[in-house]
Parts: sequence; C-alpha cells; structure tokens
Amino acid sequence: MFRSLVVAALLATAGTAQAQVRAGVWDLEIAFGGGIMQGRIEVTMPRRDSLAVAMFVGDHQSPIRLTRREGNTLILDSTTPGVEIHYELEFRGDEVRGPFRYSGDTGSVTGRRRSS
Repeated sequence: MFRSLVVAALLATAGTAQAQVRAGVWDLEIAFGGGIMQGRIEVTMPRRDSLAVAMFVGDHQSPIRLTRREGNTLILDSTTPGVEIHYELEFRGDEVRGPFRYSGDTGSVTGRRRSS
C-alpha cells in the first residue's frame, strides 16, 4: 500500500513538472505562407504567481498579450484593434509548439528553450 502511494506521488510530481511553463527564452520557427520565419518568445515571472510574455518575429516585437493560461498552454492574442493574431503555445519541458492564426491564415510554431 505504502509503495503504491509513493509511486502515485512520484507520477503526480512528474506530471506537474511537465505541465509547468518555466521562465526563459525559446527560439522559434514560425511556419507561415510557405516559408519559415525565425523568432523568440520570452517568458518572465514578474510575480511568483503570474507570467508575462514578449514575442519577437524577426527583429520586431509582435503586438500580442497573454490572454489566458490553460495548464501548460499559453493563449496569446493581438493587442492591435482590427488585427487578428492568435497563438496557442503548448510548453513541454524545453520544447514549445502550437498553431497560430494571423488575419485568417494559419501556421504553426515550434521551438526550443535556450540553454542558460
């Protein structure tokens, strides 16, 4: 019985670690319109219980904001009225991936966390 509880606790801890979005910088490849753009996303924790993000595509900061978090997925939306930008980025360990939409066209994002 005790052994089962220990194994269950270890599995729960591993699942929790997998579901965390950690602070850091992720280098991104953004597939869109038949090409690939380079970018990065910077995740910071201004307070212990909150996240902030900044995304850069090429040399330009993308006008997005974090609108919600669903476990290890961050939902980012445009801050510019009339411009549709929507990302759903799933963080798993040192990798990030997910779909995005820009003015009705879709693409995908993949990336890896930079080493500290």
